[in-house]
Amino acid sequence: MANRIGGWLVSQQGRIKAANGRTEAPPSGWIGRIASSGVVAVMPAELEAEMQRQGYDAAELIPQWAARGYLVASERGQKVPTRWEGVSVRMYQLKIEGWHSWEGEAPPPSADAGGRWS
Repeated sequence: MANRIGGWLVSQQGRIKAANGRTEAPPSGWIGRIASSGVVAVMPAELEAEMQRQGYDAAELIPQWAARGYLVASERGQKVPTRWEGVSVRMYQLKIEGWHSWEGEAPPPSADAGGRWS
């Protein structure tokens, strides 16, 4: 499951703000942004819709990911306040290294390194 969502994130890299230096919105819109080194903030509606499209229950799996440490969580839950276009938006913050550890791969370099984060 996780590797399928990880694959989706990689395939949607052009829709993740700051993943490739792009500043103008892509035609299909943004799904999230790099929140910090090694963390991608994803719009809840986008992640939940993709999980549903793949046949998974987000309400069941996201708490499991948080318990395993694959998400940055806050005291108020799995959605963390994230700056987006000058306002605070509650988003899922996914630890990029988590996707690779699930697949048995070495963690990628930091997004700050200027390379691909996948």
